[in-house]
Amino acid sequence: MSEKLPPNNVEAERAILGSALIDPGVVELLRNIVKPSDFFRQDYGIIWMAMLSLHASGTPPDLITLANWLEQHKQPARLGGIAQLSALTESVPTSVHAEHYAKIVRSLSHKRQLLSLAGHMAGAAYSDNLDAELQTIQHDLAMLHAEHVGQPTEIGGLLTADELLMTDWPEPIWIVPGILPIGLNILAGRPKVGKSWLALQIAQAIAAGGKTLDIDTPPGPVLYLALEDPTRRIADRMKRQNWINGLRAKFMGLGHFQNEIGDLRNGGCQRLSHQIKRDSCRFIVIDTLSRATPGDQNETDTMTHALAPLQEMSHERECAIMMIDHHNKLTGANCMDVIANISGSTAKGAVADSIWGIYREGGKTGAKLIVTGRDVIDQSIPVQMDWSTGCWQRDQDAEGLKLTGRRQEILDALEVLGQQVGVTEIALEVGQDKGNTYKRLQDLVSAGLVTRSEKGGDVYYSL
Repeated sequence: MSEKLPPNNVEAERAILGSALIDPGVVELLRNIVKPSDFFRQDYGIIWMAMLSLHASGTPPDLITLANWLEQHKQPARLGGIAQLSALTESVPTSVHAEHYAKIVRSLSHKRQLLSLAGHMAGAAYSDNLDAELQTIQHDLAMLHAEHVGQPTEIGGLLTADELLMTDWPEPIWIVPGILPIGLNILAGRPKVGKSWLALQIAQAIAAGGKTLDIDTPPGPVLYLALEDPTRRIADRMKRQNWINGLRAKFMGLGHFQNEIGDLRNGGCQRLSHQIKRDSCRFIVIDTLSRATPGDQNETDTMTHALAPLQEMSHERECAIMMIDHHNKLTGANCMDVIANISGSTAKGAVADSIWGIYREGGKTGAKLIVTGRDVIDQSIPVQMDWSTGCWQRDQDAEGLKLTGRRQEILDALEVLGQQVGVTEIALEVGQDKGNTYKRLQDLVSAGLVTRSEKGGDVYYSL
């Protein structure tokens, strides 16, 4: 007598995959309904994981991209052939019933989990620790029941280790490559050091598609909220920096913020978000943070409550918000810690995606711009203020990247590999970790030794 298989419906599983190949929108429709582990056939579960990974990276899962993904991730050869994948579409003439198939597959997965629990219960009868076994069974049974009746107990957005490891995550999105990512950014310094001049200079480079500290900067709309400067002063500074007519930039001067936007903790963030969406803004300056977020700057809860929604919104809109802030009295030549030097609560630095600090000795034009952040490589950039143009410039004489052995290996590899090489290929060539290779590449890009370019959503490097 043959052994009875656990509950399954391979035809429904094939129909899900076939529907997704016919209509890539099916992946978005089903991604919260059926998981890779819900598939009875392991190979089908791997294919579904590949589709979810491609979807997460913004790539539609067509036959070619799906086959390439499976091949790159060294999945069994029987999964990756175009012919085998193409055959999946033969099992379903249309994608309109995809959600129905997904619910069938999920329900049968729940039945198999119930059988597994039954086996666990049988084994628990022989356990010496019955109380612990019963608690585990009760918890697992409650989780299964809640999921089956449509009351998920697992927090949405959680990913398995396999999903994290096997998804081709896109590289960080940069507003100024290598130094200014999307998200919430803080530019801090002592009074009159030139913070607002630098922010206005960056705004001009982005609005015009020019250079920021010798870094090529893609163009995009700009919103500049000058909460401490009247419009006349803004115009005077723009003229000194040689702004030209026709740039996609909007400004707000002193006295309008509270009436037009208001407290960021009480509806102001939503109003600002609507304006950013309306103008497709890529770069937003808020000068200063203290004017935009009234309250005790030393209170952690106050600052977190004010800044966290801004950070979330900036990622949602794929823009960079730069907030101008002040350094505390601890700042000096012997204390240049861009996070610790921010005036007020450390929550500011904790929420921000990158922190910039300008450090200048009194009476000198030379200074250091120190940049750090989650995706930003720590950098100390020597700069000089040219007051005739109101612009900060890289101090090429003071600057110079130390070519460590690892960085030299990357330069040698690029010479061997040629032009337009991805970070993965470079890491394999030099035998370095991909993350460290990426960081060293950004150092070399900032130093002008390596060129970074984008093509079709992919990033390439060359000498």
